[in-house]
Amino acid sequence: MTSKDEELELTYGPAAQFSEHKRGESITYRTANGQGITSGTIIWVCAAGMVGDRHMALHYVVAPDEPTGFIDVAFPDDVVVTDSDQARNSKRPGSPAFIPDRWEQSARPALLSVMVATLLRGRRSGPAT
Repeated sequence: MTSKDEELELTYGPAAQFSEHKRGESITYRTANGQGITSGTIIWVCAAGMVGDRHMALHYVVAPDEPTGFIDVAFPDDVVVTDSDQARNSKRPGSPAFIPDRWEQSARPALLSVMVATLLRGRRSGPAT
């Protein structure tokens, strides 16, 4: 752990070992008061734990893109768009960055055939007795 990590841990609490979003990731999120949506960069991912006499779930400490002089706290449910979402959207047909994803191309037909087979098997067997 670097001295900067130690300083962040002393300031915001222990780092989460596992989280959907990571430090340095840009996210778009609902503000704490629910009044709007803004974007920023995650500077620390806090583990769930006690803050005073209150339990806090895992949360992100975020530096807003438009500096306000304050940090924001966002919970996983507040996040509406991430870097990976934006990258995925840039791969849409008609976009200059569109590159078909091989897994997606091969998985869809296989998944569809499994779904159809399951539906047909259910119709042939009739209702459960």
